Amino acid sequence: MNIEVVRPAELGSAAQASWQTMQRSEPQLANPYLAPEFAVAVGRVRRSARVAVLTDGRRGPVAFFPFERRTAGLGRPIGAGVSRCQGLVHASGLVLDPGTLLRACRLQAWEYDHLTDGQGPFATGTVRRVPSPMIRVDDGYAAYTDLLWRRAPGELRELRACESRLAREAGDLRFVFDERAPDVLDTLMRWHSARCRTVSRPDPFARPAVRALVSDLHDTRAEGCSGLVSALYANGRLIACTFGLRSRRVLVNRFPAYDAAFARYAPGLLMYLMLAEGAAGRGIDRIELGRGCGEGHEEQVKSADVLLGEGRVERGTRFAGLRAKHADAVRAVRARLGGGR
Repeated sequence: MNIEVVRPAELGSAAQASWQTMQRSEPQLANPYLAPEFAVAVGRVRRSARVAVLTDGRRGPVAFFPFERRTAGLGRPIGAGVSRCQGLVHASGLVLDPGTLLRACRLQAWEYDHLTDGQGPFATGTVRRVPSPMIRVDDGYAAYTDLLWRRAPGELRELRACESRLAREAGDLRFVFDERAPDVLDTLMRWHSARCRTVSRPDPFARPAVRALVSDLHDTRAEGCSGLVSALYANGRLIACTFGLRSRRVLVNRFPAYDAAFARYAPGLLMYLMLAEGAAGRGIDRIELGRGCGEGHEEQVKSADVLLGEGRVERGTRFAGLRAKHADAVRAVRARLGGGR
């Protein structure tokens, strides 16, 4: 097997087509964060972005490994800090020694915190699998809300009451599933940053590269990876919005935000219900709400969980051992703080 490491922008159209075919063949790989378009967008704002292309002489490309090479040979997932799904995009039945992959990528270790299912080469490095909430709408919106009624009728009744009260006191409600106005994304970033400061959480939009990446992704329109801003208005006034990435069947919510003046109406949770209805009507099977993207309120509207892996693979060097101890300490602190990323 041959392994060539390139910058994302150096991937040709044939390579990207092979990558997309692999994604379509395996449900767990259909996440937009695993798409070549995401890797290319990251490559435009982070010089550390790389893709290892694994080829078999007879079959052509058999796997793609997007990653970032940091100092001292530490590897991180591509788009680390933004990505909500990580791993090797590969053909079915691939057998791969992770040490061989790391050597070809000039990495001493690769750490991950949102590893998807079906990642055999990295199985031995996973130290824990953490549930991440999601909304399943593959059976339709009515089936989803029926599940919520059976599980927690009081909570859903209260949300419906908030919706009625909001419409009565603030004006007619309008939800836009795919809002393209650029000022909405700017408002979302401002609200999200303000909320991070209020609750003493790191603000991703304080980093210019993250702002540039999200803006770039918002303009990306491809079957496997499209930026999506959804917005809720009351009497024409924007009161809540969220940014995510979608593929044909999967929507991954990433940056929810709302106007603090309307907090008593639970606009973020109302928006999730409207998002679920809009997604069901557009052929989307599930909405992944994301670990640490909100403040735990997603538990009220989720219908299931997706398990994501945390861990690392390494080459057994002294560096990797020291890094492992550091990573364990960081993971323990994050766990005590609630697991937010």
